[in-house]
Amino acid sequence: MRAIVACGWFGIQCWIGGHALQRFLESLWSGWPTALGADTFGGYLLTQWLCYAAFWSLNILIVYRGMELLRRVESWAAPYVLVMTTLLLVWILRRASAMSGDAGLGSIVRVHGTFATTGDFLASSSRASRRWSASGPRCRSTCRTSPATGDRSASR
Repeated sequence: MRAIVACGWFGIQCWIGGHALQRFLESLWSGWPTALGADTFGGYLLTQWLCYAAFWSLNILIVYRGMELLRRVESWAAPYVLVMTTLLLVWILRRASAMSGDAGLGSIVRVHGTFATTGDFLASSSRASRRWSASGPRCRSTCRTSPATGDRSASR
């Protein structure tokens, strides 16, 4: 039974990964979705199935090659993540300075928040949390909100 569930989750995760790959390729080339034609199979474009197959194949390769392949990938992926994070930070700082006229995040950091104290913030989030839980699914069918006061009253 556990193997069936594991296979199901593997398929779902590969579908989600294939969809992410589809969106990534679509962002690089707007013609990607119809690159193999506008035909569909099972309600999805052929490029979506191709992305699923590519992602699935990559996962199978990793399973087949074992942990050694993951160790090798990790050895270049970790520095890559650090470099890309640094580039993203530089991009953010440049965008922030271009938008505000300041260098760096100065204008963003100088803006004062809407809460005077931490206690004000906590009280506000507590009220918002109670308000959200009161409007949850269990209350929707039995509660009515007064438009004038916002009070909830049970209806029978």
